[in-house]
Amino acid sequence: PDIEVAVPLTYFPKNKRPAMLFIELKSDKGRLRKNQQEVLEKLSLCGHYCCVAYSLQDVEDFIKGIFDDN
Repeated sequence: PDIEVAVPLTYFPKNKRPAMLFIELKSDKGRLRKNQQEVLEKLSLCGHYCCVAYSLQDVEDFIKGIFDDN
């Protein structure tokens, strides 16, 4: 992922552990390579939050969605 953010436990009390946000940035026409998809899937299985973003709005929506749900 292009962006990795560590989030302290205080933001995710339901999870009872800190979490990481992983964001893969792509251009409008960009595509995930197979290995990138595999890494994001493995990170998700570990309980981390992952996103493929094609715009700044995608990044904002992803982050807001996480914090609104927790």
